[in-house]
Amino acid sequence: MPDITRDIRRGVCPLCEHNEVIEQVQPRYPNGVFQVYSCRRCGYSQWFLANPSAVEIGPQHRTRIVRGPSAHTPYR
Repeated sequence: MPDITRDIRRGVCPLCEHNEVIEQVQPRYPNGVFQVYSCRRCGYSQWFLANPSAVEIGPQHRTRIVRGPSAHTPYR
């Protein structure tokens, strides 16, 4: 389970814990609108896609899905 208290979108930098974050909405790129969050102290930035489920996947779109290991295992 992700630790949402460390999400930069909540207004606190996950690196230096500064509580001023700049939010920018970037113009529409071929695969959607991006929001960028940047710490005003250290400059750490994260990009988030506004509507990830709407992105078309395939070589013709220059996109692909990279799958990591499952987050859930049969063992607890």
